[in-house]
Parts: sequence; C-alpha cells; structure tokens
Amino acid sequence: MEKLFWSVIFILCVSFSVKTEAQIASIDSLEVELKLVKSDTARLRVYIDLIELYDKLAPSEKAMQRVLEGLDLAKRTGNEFAQAKLLQFRGQIYNELYRSDYDGALSFLAQSIQLHRKLLKANPGNFAQQREIVSVLNSTGYIYWQWGKLVTSLFYYDSTIQLGNKLRLVDSTDFRTNRLLGIALNSKGAVLWGLGNYSEAIESYIDATAYFEQLGMTKFLSLAMSNIGLIYESWGQKEDALFYFKRAVTLAREAEDQSATGYALNNMGSFMRSAAQYDSALYYFQLSLEEYAEDNIGGIWLNLNGFGKTYAKMQAYDKSLDYFFKALQLAEETNSDYRRALAKQSISSTMADKGDYKNALQFANESNAVAEKYGYKEIVKDNYLNISRVYSLQNNYQKAYETYQRYSEVKDSLFSDEKFRQITLMKEQFEAEKKENENELLRRDSLLRDQDLQRARLEQYGLIILLIAMLTFGGYFVVTNKKIKGINKVLTGKNLEITRQKEELALQAEALRKSNEIKNLMFSIVSHDLRGPIVNLGGLVGLISNESISKEEFQKLLPTVLTNIGSLTALTDNLLYWARSQMEGIKAVPQRFDIKEHLGPKMQLYERAALEKGIICIDNLEPATMVYADPYMVELVVRNLVSNAIKFCNAGDTITTSSKEANDFVEITVQDTGQGIPPEYMERIFNDIQFTTLGTKNEKGVGLGLMMCKHFVEVIGGRIWVESIFKKGSSFHFTIPVS
Repeated sequence: MEKLFWSVIFILCVSFSVKTEAQIASIDSLEVELKLVKSDTARLRVYIDLIELYDKLAPSEKAMQRVLEGLDLAKRTGNEFAQAKLLQFRGQIYNELYRSDYDGALSFLAQSIQLHRKLLKANPGNFAQQREIVSVLNSTGYIYWQWGKLVTSLFYYDSTIQLGNKLRLVDSTDFRTNRLLGIALNSKGAVLWGLGNYSEAIESYIDATAYFEQLGMTKFLSLAMSNIGLIYESWGQKEDALFYFKRAVTLAREAEDQSATGYALNNMGSFMRSAAQYDSALYYFQLSLEEYAEDNIGGIWLNLNGFGKTYAKMQAYDKSLDYFFKALQLAEETNSDYRRALAKQSISSTMADKGDYKNALQFANESNAVAEKYGYKEIVKDNYLNISRVYSLQNNYQKAYETYQRYSEVKDSLFSDEKFRQITLMKEQFEAEKKENENELLRRDSLLRDQDLQRARLEQYGLIILLIAMLTFGGYFVVTNKKIKGINKVLTGKNLEITRQKEELALQAEALRKSNEIKNLMFSIVSHDLRGPIVNLGGLVGLISNESISKEEFQKLLPTVLTNIGSLTALTDNLLYWARSQMEGIKAVPQRFDIKEHLGPKMQLYERAALEKGIICIDNLEPATMVYADPYMVELVVRNLVSNAIKFCNAGDTITTSSKEANDFVEITVQDTGQGIPPEYMERIFNDIQFTTLGTKNEKGVGLGLMMCKHFVEVIGGRIWVESIFKKGSSFHFTIPVS
C-alpha cells in the first residue's frame, strides 16, 4: 500500500530533475537578460520566468535569492499579481531546501492564496487569476501530503479539482488547467489509498490517466503503469502486474526521467521479492537507487525500505534492521509522519521475527500512535496483526485474541479487492432493479401523458363541434348541448381515472423509495454490523485451529465467545424480524398468556451479560398476570429494552423489570440506574432508524431496537414511552391489552 501512496510524491519531487544542457542554457540566458533589462515591468517578467525554471530544475539558495529580489521589486512597484506568483515559488523552493519545516513553506503558500483571492475579488471571473489559485492549492495539497497530513492534503486536492473543473467549463482545452487536474487527481488517488479508501482511489487514478494520455505526459503515464501493476499484484495477478511494471520502465526511459525510472525499477524489485527471487530483488533495488539523485529523499527512503524487507525475507535480520533504522533516521530528518510510522512498523515486524518481543511491541505501539493519529488505516491494521502475533508467541493468549479482534475490525473497515467486487456486483444488481422500476414508472407516466393529450383533443373537438353547431345548426342547440354533456361526462370519468392512476403511481413511487432505503440499510448492516461479530469469532477459531492457544486459555475466553454469540443471535433476530415486517408486512398472532410465566425464563438469558458488567438484574413481574397479545412480539420488545439497559449501565447499577395492571392494560416497565438519555436525544430514539450511540463499554448497535419496539407495541394495540434523567437513569414503559 505504501508503494501506491508514495508513487506520485517521488515523481513530483523531481519530475523535472533531469537537467538538460538546453534547460541550463535557458537559466544562464535569463540571468544575462536580468542584468540588461531596465524597466521594472520587464525585470519582473524575467524574474518570474527565471525563478520558475529554478523551481523546476535547480531549487537552491541562489534561486531563493532571486525570489527575494523579485518580491522586493514587486512590492516597490505595487504589482500584487507578481507578489502572489513569487510567494508560491518561495514556498515551493523553501520546501525543497528545508524539508522538515513544512509550516514555513505552507505559510508562504497561504500568503499567495490570500493575495490571489484579493485580486480575484476585485476582478471576478478572471480565468488566469483562478488558474493561479488552482496551482497554489495543488502545491499546498502536495506539501501536506509530504508531511503525512493526509486528511488536510485531501481537502486541498478536492479544492484544486473542484475549481479546475469549473475552469474547464470555460475552456476545456487549456493545457495548464488540464495538466494540474491530472496531477491533482493522481495525487488524490494515492492519498485516498493511504487512507484506505480504495474504491475512490482507483476512480481518481483512472480519471488522472485520461488526462495524462490526452496531454502526452509520458513520465506520468509511466507512473500510471506502475500503479496499475501494483493493483494487479494486490489482486494476485502476477503476470499482468509484471507486464505493467516492465511497461512503466520503458515509458520512464523514453521520457528520460530518472525519478520515474527509479520508481519503476523499485517496483520490479518488490515484485521479485514477492516471487522469492531475492538476488534479483536486491539487483533492481540497487539499480533504482542509482537512478535517484542524492537529494531525492523519497526515492532513497523507498529503496532503503525495499532492501530491509528483502533481507528480512532472507532471514538476515541484523542487516534488515540496519536498513530499516536508516529509513527511520531519514524519516526523522524530514519530519515525515507517514515514513516514520512505516519504518517503525517494519522494525517491529523484524524484531518479532528475531525473537526480541519487548522491542517489537514497543516499536509497533509507537508506529500505531502515529498511524491512528493521522488515519493511516493500513499501517494500523498490520500493526495489530503483528502485536497479536507477538502476544501469541509470548503465550499471552487473552491479549493476542483482543488485538486480533482489533485487527479484524480495522481490516473489515477497509475495502479488500474481493469485497469491492462483491459490493460492486450487489450495487449493479440493485441499480438494475431500481432502473427497471423507474422504467415502469416512466412507461406509466407516458401513458398518462397520452391520456391527457387525448383529453385535450376531445375538448378541442367538443368546442369545434359547439361552434359549428351554434353558427350553422342553431335549431339543434338542445340536441348538441346534450351531446356535449355526454362528452364532458366521459371526460370527467377519464379525469377521475387519470387522477386515481396518478395517486396510485405516487404511492408506488413512495413504496419504491422506502424499499430502496430498506435495501440500502440491509446492505450496510449485513456488510458491517452483522459481519463484525462473525469476523471476531472467526479470529478466535483461527487461533484455535493454528493451535496458538491451549484448551485452558480457550476456557478463559469462552464467556466472551458466548456473549458474542448471544449478541449476534439477538442482532440477527432483530434484523430479520424487522426486515420482514417492513418489506412484507406483519400481523400479530394474539393469544392469552401469563406474562410472568412467559418472560421469567427469558430474563435469565441476560443475567450472564449483566454479571459480566457487574450489573444487578431484578425481576418484579407480578405473577398470574394474564394478557392478550402476540407472545413473541412482547418477548422481543422486553428483550430489546433489557439489552439496551445493560448497554448503558455501569458496574453497580441495577435493572428492574416490573408490571402492573392499569384499566384494560398491563403496563410493563424496564427501569435502570445507568447513564440516562440526553434531552436532545429523546425525540429521536423511537423514530430515527440510523440513530445509535456507543454503550458504557463501547458496545455497538444498529439503530433498529427501539424503533422496532415502538412498531411491535403499536401492532399489538399498546403504546410505548420513556422517562429519563440524564446521568441518573431511564424508565421505559409499554402497555399490553388484557383482552
């Protein structure tokens, strides 16, 4: 994953690093011209052209000196456009010269954007001015990316793309705008990949490729081929991956771009390592390192990481750690959080292989502290897996299981290739069904329009007949009037039929909308909330099947397993019963039964979950209390209310279930001394299907429970309400008919 994340950075860092003699000559020529021109306007133009070349080819102290000279001249002459342009160059060159001071570089870019926006406010709609803002936004996103601030970087890339697309509506052929959009989309794809958002990353990457092909940007196409190769490799399609990696090397060499060539060769090295061809891998890493310039920190770091991973595979752990620590040192020198997290992760994994468990845990936790702070989900996932492995090797099976659960949760939140394909297929099937329904609605709507047209024509014919009759056959007025009334009667009947069909169509459209909402919610619950507990149980089974835990350790974990199974069963019951009631409709099957006799044994099922949290359950249901209702619905309501109370209680709290007769109803109450409900949530708990909060031990819900309780209580002819004092507890009440 880090390969895709850093790919565009390495290309952008030195995308103009190959200094041809002609380009160097251009710099020398502009330096001479700067000494000869006399007018301030001409000198400013030369400063901007010269500094732009320095920024691309040779960011140096001399380049910074020219920036400061140009800024001084722009300020003296009051040329704010030149000031804004030169401030952008100052930020970009500063970033190359002082790689760890990202704040300093970003401050100059912020001043540049501020000046550009001031000028744009005075001249709204100016194309060139807006394009300059696009360029500065793109540079800002890039520096945040280098820093490892992925979320902030993504914001600036989105802003770049949004404004760039607006400019394309004005001029879709502008080269600079299209070039900036291609680079921003490619960069955004890599940032999204680093954040674990694979589907959007691939979409952004494909959009960028279209721009590169259109503009003939060969070196960026080389990067695209590398990215495609990495995707195929992650899918296990080795032959396709190798084809694209080789194509990337060819394109990079055609473009005579050292950084793109170095990156493509590095991918070849990684591919050879995955194929267990370790000598070939080391050979390609060495070739890659030779392509990168000495100041290309990204390229050097990538190869240090490649050497370290290859030697780890060869079980040369000391040599592996030597390269990883060099990579860590480079990350510290450049103040790169992402590289720091990756380097420490690699060190942790190698320490575990070497048997140094203490240091393995230390580096994994340090890596996770950075990764969790900045949302590097792939790193967090791999760290949890490594920590679980270390705990298992230390025979600490409880912690091994807990960290494996965390690994499973993070892994479940990321889109693997298989899940992406499955969800895509589900969406396609769902969209096809939705499209067919929409087509049916359109056909009916067309029929209604034809009927409206027919009615309009009949009205016209009627009026014509009336006019002719009045002018020509006045004597037959009475007869004609009767005919017109007959026609109007027919039209009125048709109008009523059309109105009825329109109302029916509206009802069907609303039913379709609700059906779609239910399907969307079902997809969400099944893919996450229902799958999560199953994945956790699968993790434990995996530990058992690998003989990583003993029977004694399994017995200790058994209560947790039983609780998970109980939660899963309750969730499945709720989900299936609710879905059936929504999609098919459901009717109560009432019968007379004793509420105490029926609910008493069921309440014992919750004592284990309550005892695990140190909660006391009290059963005060009155004996010999007869009601007339659907016993399964009543049981489901009480089960959800008690489960909800356990979720929001702490150790030492009590949950009391009681009943009392009130006129022709029996009132059931589930009272707890837990957290209570904040006042602002009271209106939502029975009505919002997607409203859910975490319990006192971060227990999750799906938002179905209380809404389903309300639905079932109303079906059996009762009502439900809640009384709560925040931080003191809640009382849920519902009524059941006696007869």
